[in-house]
Amino acid sequence: MARLHRRKLCCLFSLVSVTCLVLPLFQPSPAPESRPRTRAAPRDDSPDTNFITTQIGSPPSRKSFAWNSGERYLAYLPHSGFHNQRIALENALTLARILNRTLLVPPVRLGNDLISYHKFDDLRRFLIHSGKRGLHHCSNVAPHFAPPSECWGYFDYTYVSWDWLVDLSSIAAEEPLLHHESLTYPWLESPPLDTHALTLKDQTAYDFRFVDYTPALDMSAHPRYQIAYPISTLATSSLPLIQLGSLFGSARLHLTERENVATRTGIRERMKFSNSHLRTASTAAVDALGGQDAFLAAHVRLSNGPFRTLRERTVRSIWYRLVACALRSINASAGITEIYELEGLLVPANAVLPPPHEPLVDLVPPRVAPLEGVMPGTLRFKCTGNPHEAPKLVPLNVPLFVATDVEDALALAPLRAAFPCTILLRDLAEVPEVRMLDRLVSADDGVRLGPFLAPLLDAAIVARAWAVVGTEGSTFSRYVEDLLWRREHEHQIVERG
Repeated sequence: MARLHRRKLCCLFSLVSVTCLVLPLFQPSPAPESRPRTRAAPRDDSPDTNFITTQIGSPPSRKSFAWNSGERYLAYLPHSGFHNQRIALENALTLARILNRTLLVPPVRLGNDLISYHKFDDLRRFLIHSGKRGLHHCSNVAPHFAPPSECWGYFDYTYVSWDWLVDLSSIAAEEPLLHHESLTYPWLESPPLDTHALTLKDQTAYDFRFVDYTPALDMSAHPRYQIAYPISTLATSSLPLIQLGSLFGSARLHLTERENVATRTGIRERMKFSNSHLRTASTAAVDALGGQDAFLAAHVRLSNGPFRTLRERTVRSIWYRLVACALRSINASAGITEIYELEGLLVPANAVLPPPHEPLVDLVPPRVAPLEGVMPGTLRFKCTGNPHEAPKLVPLNVPLFVATDVEDALALAPLRAAFPCTILLRDLAEVPEVRMLDRLVSADDGVRLGPFLAPLLDAAIVARAWAVVGTEGSTFSRYVEDLLWRREHEHQIVERG
């Protein structure tokens, strides 16, 4: 009997052990550290199915890519953030027009997982393998389950076609462009033979600068670019493909001929957002801020690289220029001394610092908002701070929209202290048209587009302020200050390079 009892206990113990080993295999696994920051739209069995699937690729009428006998092409390798990709596209469009070649237009990569610059061969390999071919099942993984390993990072980025964001139709009428319908790089995957392509392989991000003149032998070297490569040398090539590496950089093209300069200007002027979703959302957000030209705006970049290290300095420089905008809208003679005194009053922690050396705003556009602040009822939200009552501080009651990549940063405190009606994009989240962006889902990969469109929405809103101040060294700020804001206010754009 005792032996039988021990045998039953052994069997029971074995059953329990097997259960403990097998049961976890059928339980949802914990999310890995690389858990996607953006999720796909819920499936049909979800209670929330009010999503808008949008076609973000090229029009269906466009054919798949194929090398065309007799046609001459230009291609390049895009990398880094949206605005760096945009600058590279502007340069590529300009070069293609000068060279009379068909530009192979790459897709735009949006999101948190970007491809930074690498040497030519490495960057080319990264781009070839950057698509989501064979991974579309990842969009069907339920949010409460951890995705399989091949799906890690699937929701951290997406691709859209350039002509989904920007109206390239007028440019396409002047030069041939080729968008591939699948948002990939087929010309990199199946390039022509080496004897059919002129390839310039850069080893650093600033190897080649393309110039429309013959550089003198004794010409001093550029402080950044290593090689001044004549565009005329590219033009002599009769090979089907000219394959370049990085084209990022506002000074990448050094143009002196009037026709070439006019070509680049015309292309840059047409690089404003034309996407209907962005336009609708930004218009509603601007209306919530009191209307066009009724608010001040700033772009404050804080999140990475030198911007993270220089947070306090960046905010202080922006603070001075914003305060100058507000004060000079009613008193053109307001200067650094007056602003420095206000800083000691509003930001005591900076009282021991000397005034910054950066120049203040030289020209302030006419102000639309009343001097005592925005009229009651024109704002569709409540300002978090109390308005200033002292006469010398009243101009600072103007609404200030801050576009930033770190909305919770303590470094923004000086701006809130000076401008009691400081607004961030998250404060506009309940505006229906803004909220609508969160419902957009890519028809290509099932990824929600809202989080990736937020920085572009920021830019579109900032561009419609009555004055804007940006972050030194930021391509986002330059895009807004030099192009978007000036186009919205019918001014000539500012060109660099």
